Amino acid sequence: ITEENSLPEVSLEAKLPNVGEKVTEEQLFALNLMYSLFAYYQVRQGTIEGDSLVVFLPGNLKVIFPLRGEPDVLLGSLRLIIERLNDTSKASRINELGISQVD
Repeated sequence: ITEENSLPEVSLEAKLPNVGEKVTEEQLFALNLMYSLFAYYQVRQGTIEGDSLVVFLPGNLKVIFPLRGEPDVLLGSLRLIIERLNDTSKASRINELGISQVD
């Protein structure tokens, strides 16, 4: 058995709960958000830093999400920002503007 897998993972500095104990609301929010990011953008790694989930999208775009709010709104907003910044009909492409972080 190998330790490698294709599932997304979330790292955190805090101590994990013991088996059978619940994770915090913020940790559960991050896990659910990570599941959606994996499904939409194939993001495999996220880190909980303070009160944020930090992920890197393909193209090394750093995205910082709060650990509270409406997941559909956060993901929809990210999609809109990425689509607008990659609109080929305008001079607003992510790489051309040097954008490397969205928070």
